[in-house]
Amino acid sequence: MAIDVGGRKRSFDMELDELIGLRPVKEELRRIEAMLWLNRHRRREDMGALHLQSFHFSFSGNPGTGKTTVARMIGEIFRRYGIIRVGDVVEADRAKLIAPTPGETENKARKLMRSALDGVLFVDEAYSLVGTGDSSDPGWRALEVILKGMEDYRDALIVVFAGYPKEMDMLFSSITGLKSRVPYHLTFPDYTPRELVEIALFMASRENLDISDEAASLLMRHMEGRIGAPDFSNAREVRNIIDHAKTAMSSRLRGRRKVIGWDMKVVTSVDMEEALGKGQDVAVRIEEARRAMYSDPSDPIMRLRLADAYAGAGLWSDAVTTLEPMQENLGPEGAAMLGRALYITGEYKKAKPVLGSAGEIADTRFFYGLSLMWSGEFARAAETLESALVEAPDAPERRLALSAARVLANQWEKAAKSFIEALEVSEGKLPASAVRELPLETLPGEGASECLKQAMTLAWLDPARAMLRFAEALEKTGDENASTAAEGMLKNVLKREPDNAGAHRMMASMAAARGRYEQAVMSLEIALDLEPRRTEDWMLLADLYRKTGNEEKAREIFVEVLEDSGSGKVALELALVAEKEERVSDAAGLYEKAWAAGLKGDDAMLCARRLGSMRASAGRFAEALRIFGNAPGSETEAAVAFWKARCYVESGKWAEAEPLLMGSAPEGELAEAFMYWRLRLLIASRDLFRARGNLSGRAFSTYLALAEAAVRAFSGEPSARSALDGVSTAEMGCDALSLYALARAATRDWSGARLMAGRASASPMGPMLWERQTRRPAEESHYLEAVCQAHLGDWVSALELFRKASGALQHPAALFGQGLALVALSEAESAAGVLQKLGSHSEAAAGKLETLIQSNSGIRKILADPVDPGLLDPFVFQ
Repeated sequence: MAIDVGGRKRSFDMELDELIGLRPVKEELRRIEAMLWLNRHRRREDMGALHLQSFHFSFSGNPGTGKTTVARMIGEIFRRYGIIRVGDVVEADRAKLIAPTPGETENKARKLMRSALDGVLFVDEAYSLVGTGDSSDPGWRALEVILKGMEDYRDALIVVFAGYPKEMDMLFSSITGLKSRVPYHLTFPDYTPRELVEIALFMASRENLDISDEAASLLMRHMEGRIGAPDFSNAREVRNIIDHAKTAMSSRLRGRRKVIGWDMKVVTSVDMEEALGKGQDVAVRIEEARRAMYSDPSDPIMRLRLADAYAGAGLWSDAVTTLEPMQENLGPEGAAMLGRALYITGEYKKAKPVLGSAGEIADTRFFYGLSLMWSGEFARAAETLESALVEAPDAPERRLALSAARVLANQWEKAAKSFIEALEVSEGKLPASAVRELPLETLPGEGASECLKQAMTLAWLDPARAMLRFAEALEKTGDENASTAAEGMLKNVLKREPDNAGAHRMMASMAAARGRYEQAVMSLEIALDLEPRRTEDWMLLADLYRKTGNEEKAREIFVEVLEDSGSGKVALELALVAEKEERVSDAAGLYEKAWAAGLKGDDAMLCARRLGSMRASAGRFAEALRIFGNAPGSETEAAVAFWKARCYVESGKWAEAEPLLMGSAPEGELAEAFMYWRLRLLIASRDLFRARGNLSGRAFSTYLALAEAAVRAFSGEPSARSALDGVSTAEMGCDALSLYALARAATRDWSGARLMAGRASASPMGPMLWERQTRRPAEESHYLEAVCQAHLGDWVSALELFRKASGALQHPAALFGQGLALVALSEAESAAGVLQKLGSHSEAAAGKLETLIQSNSGIRKILADPVDPGLLDPFVFQ
């Protein structure tokens, strides 16, 4: 996930263990990270950090040895520990630093360096800045700017000088003070030929490509001759070779009559040979065999020779095309070749009967066993693959395939044994394509098949991690016997490597899954002794302590992890605990931290529901509504639905609040508040039929009693006045008093309504749970009070109140009332001025007022009836 900080983004998430090779570099980075971790803990304990002069680096190594990748990794490590904020890498070289004049060079270098603040400045081929050593070279000026910046911004900048080993040594020996400013010197060794092939396979896999076994062997032999050459560039050279091989593959396939999926995915030795510039030996052999076959296409021997030439080049789809027309006449050797070709090109169903008819030809049993796996005959597959070991007992791919078949056949103990045996013979050998595609998806248990796939891949690269993934795959199946086998495998790992933190971690997980929490705690504490910086392990340990009844220890760990990592997951856990213990203020702060840290999935939904509810209950409705927007479906929780509805009500969105308030009521203290706002909603929508259906007649809260009395009043029930008399308004604010005044008006108690409307207009806002937190009800009460004064015959007071309401509300009803009062006071000319304003707001109201003005003007005034206050609608705002 990319994180925007000050306009810059960070998106590097590779783990140290995922790097191929570079063992000394990994070890040094782990030592540096251990120091950063210790300093963070010392600061938290008020012990002060151990003094470190700076965090600048020198990377010495040949091209393509991963220097830029490790620079990005360093940026992420130092960001994680709060040394820098962003951690991204800004790359620089002589061309990016040098300008035509010394002044321009200085400005250019300073600008580039400042762009790297809070991150890493990676100076590639740093020695090129000093040129021939002449101090007049502009590169010296750029280097001086960087050296000064290393001191000035030591707390916000990491500088990495990178380049060839010999030249880097000369750079540090020729510039006084440079070496003392750069405390960390990392040497990047060349990759081994096998590591380079693994890198090639990884690069290809990212583009959904594969490299055939024949092509991989060819590449490895080529790399054995290239290492140490002056122009050798390690992984960069591999990248170029892969690009050339893709071009060669495209050219080869362009002239094909038929291209299948396998053709478009696999780089063959023909493509690799062309990419490496090895000549056309393979192509020549194929052409000779093809011409011989063309001379007598019906001869199975000629076809078999051509197919054999194709197979030697890894062109297995061509081998299929050559042999299939004569399938019935091939004999055992031809059937074996065709079956193998069909299997390799992904035609597993076709391959099975062909291989079954081939007899005891070399490799046939192995591929027949693989085809049995694809047909779901796992027990037979395991039996066949076991017999195939006789031909090649030291072939790791055969033992790996056997272990996979035994897993799928639920032969757990035998599967673990086969896998360990495969690891013992895999060292130094290339990964085989035969086990890169196996039907492992059929393995039961969520995530089990993915773990098994990882184990198969890691078997060639990292045996210890491979065993852990294999054990995890067994554990995830959920089978008790598989778990026993997994536990035995972990014990095997720990016998070899007692300090393998991953094995202890998995032992803890397995023990916890079986309810053996004390044993799980012991295993996990060992894992944390070995790798103390894994936040997720500390969280699991806290959860285990909680399950053993040690809540205090669990909370102590959660607090420590939160301070250490800022983890949103940890903050959420602590917030839930604080809320359960009714520490509302602490819970709110922790939910805030969890939300700010960025959560995903169910955790994000839970936090949004809880934090949104808390912000709403604190009256922060706009913020709460934005947060609720990140929790779709939250209305299924009654309390959350209430607070979400309350947010909508506050913003005047009664329609959005309706489905939430018509659902199930929450339990506890919110139950009556929920019913109160349901009645307010029904009153606002004038759905009095449904409102009467929601009357309980036994309200404990004065607010719910008010809402029920108001429904009776608006419905014209005779008992409404006595119900209103029984409602205490002493502690109510402007919103509730406004509703009370309207209810009084509905019973035509104009004197009581005027008194309450006057109180509402002058009262502050009431309790947030029960009343809208806006001055609008108070402003509307001026209008209602004016209506009451009109009904009581005091048109002078009514006019003043209408004017006040008109200025505050900007509503046609207040303008109409103002005009009506002027007519009642025989000020028709002034009323005509109001009519002019009213016309642009409401044609209907303007028409009524115009008729009144005309009937009260001139001679008609003598004949006109007194102005009827009934023309005023007290409920215009409801």
